[in-house]
Amino acid sequence: MYNAFLSFLILFVSLPDLLFAAILFSGCLNYFPEIHVVLGNESCDLDSAVTSIVTAFLLCQRKSELECVVLPVLNVVRKDFRLRTEVTFFLQKTNIPLDLLIFKDEIDLEKLAKEKKLYLTLVDHNILSADQQCLEEAVVRVIDHHKLECRDRGVRCDMTVEMVGSCCTLVAEKMFTMCPSVIDQQVAMLLYGTILLDTVCLLKEAKRVTQKDIDIVTKLETKLEKVERIEVFEALQKAKLDISGLTIEEMLRKDLKVVEGNKFRIAMPSISGFLEDLKAKPKLSIALEEYITKNNYHGLVIMTIHHNTETQKVQRQIAVYSPNPVIKEQLVNTLKGAQEPGLELEPLNLGISYLMSFNQRNIAASRKVVLPLVRSFIQESHYVSETVTNIFAQKRAITLHHC
Repeated sequence: MYNAFLSFLILFVSLPDLLFAAILFSGCLNYFPEIHVVLGNESCDLDSAVTSIVTAFLLCQRKSELECVVLPVLNVVRKDFRLRTEVTFFLQKTNIPLDLLIFKDEIDLEKLAKEKKLYLTLVDHNILSADQQCLEEAVVRVIDHHKLECRDRGVRCDMTVEMVGSCCTLVAEKMFTMCPSVIDQQVAMLLYGTILLDTVCLLKEAKRVTQKDIDIVTKLETKLEKVERIEVFEALQKAKLDISGLTIEEMLRKDLKVVEGNKFRIAMPSISGFLEDLKAKPKLSIALEEYITKNNYHGLVIMTIHHNTETQKVQRQIAVYSPNPVIKEQLVNTLKGAQEPGLELEPLNLGISYLMSFNQRNIAASRKVVLPLVRSFIQESHYVSETVTNIFAQKRAITLHHC
């Protein structure tokens, strides 16, 4: 079976061929001595999805060095994938068949890790979520553009971590260095569009773009025909902003990261638009409370971003929600006290119970900057977590009683 996989890859070397091979062989992994999985972060945004797919393609070009089947895995359950509107839009636009994608609920990574068959490449994150810590010993490669938070994995792990605007920039750089001939128009467009979306079309005022992002976009344009940066960006931005038909819960789940530890769980949803748009939703307070109770969260840190394409102005807002006043106050104090960089928060009164809202003047501080602050709050909190757990257990019991 392993030899059949290699023969398949020798004959078929395009990106769709890789996906077809991956889905074909994912159902018979027992036949393979080694399985290499490329895994993005749990938000499964466009950067994570594209880097998972393209990095797997890159590794397949090194099949003489890498003696295992290679599977790109999207770190989200399949039923939630439709919420990633810009991801589904762009993959379909670039002729990636969605039915050939593999999702985390369709492969037992924990079982593969226990069998010592799993070799894991992390893209667009460098630290595993709490429920995936069992995969830690399988990590052999990291490609990421976030702040380094993982412990030292030693010589077993090849680390590429650089604070550029998009993880796709680092993957594209590797492809141009190692195998530029396989960057066809499809691969180039996947990388190109993602970098533009992540950097707000290379807008310096958004304070996310680096010179490397600009250089890689310019090189990718040599692989594309008659592309306009602003047109690609605006199409992706429009798809990302399309939350019509989504419930409040789906809006919160659309682009979500969860920080866990010390018996705390804090959810960090990112939403395009303004907090005022969220406030306009009916029964918001009830929906927020039901959401954290259902998912056993102790609080929410909601981040929003809005880009005005006419004025090129970028605006950010942030809100902290928790029915527990101690958690809410400590989280707010953590965000207010942030240094290097500071978030430059200005109070914004929306009149929503248990919610403290702010305009965030430091627009360069994206979620990848705020997330380590929330993690430090969880790790360093002196609040009695058992009491918090008991409070939420009581609230869940009350909610279930009324259902």
